[in-house]
Amino acid sequence: MKYCDHLAMDKSESCYECDEHETNDNNNVTDNAIPTVFLVINDNEKSDVYYQLHFPLLPVKYFSILQILLGFIAIISQIIIFIIYCQRNSMHDDYTTGEGIYSGVFYAMAGVFGLVSLRKTTTFRILIFMIFSISAFILGASHLLFSLTHMITNVRDYKKFSNVEFAMYMTMIYCSALEGLVAVTSIAICCR
Repeated sequence: MKYCDHLAMDKSESCYECDEHETNDNNNVTDNAIPTVFLVINDNEKSDVYYQLHFPLLPVKYFSILQILLGFIAIISQIIIFIIYCQRNSMHDDYTTGEGIYSGVFYAMAGVFGLVSLRKTTTFRILIFMIFSISAFILGASHLLFSLTHMITNVRDYKKFSNVEFAMYMTMIYCSALEGLVAVTSIAICCR
């Protein structure tokens, strides 16, 4: 409340003559002033709540379990191929790069991070699952390429090429192709 200049008084007293002038001044201020509203949005909480409500739990669970399973199948197939190469005493150079082992590890890690993202769904966990799914897709493509190349180069000596070795290469080829599809689908789920 303003104090009047024309009266000498304490600051605790008010001038009753000037009250009507002050109310007119206050009304003019409220008519001309635009109220300011501040809206603060915390992006981390918003996106975490969004993902907790909209992240599809069941498909991610199935794809994660499938990625872990495909990882173990790829690793076991590659180990069996190593055993066959070690037992064979052949003149030509049997070679493999171990593509089933390093690709299988990334398949399984992507699946594990998918299951971890289900326990408490946060933006960070979904991002980690997406990054490992991208790397699993890239390694799945290289796994497919190397498995096809090694199978074709070893088939030329078909007398030395055993049925078990052929079955393991075909298993790795199907495993890498299926992992590519599962990884792309997991990436699409994470991006929505």
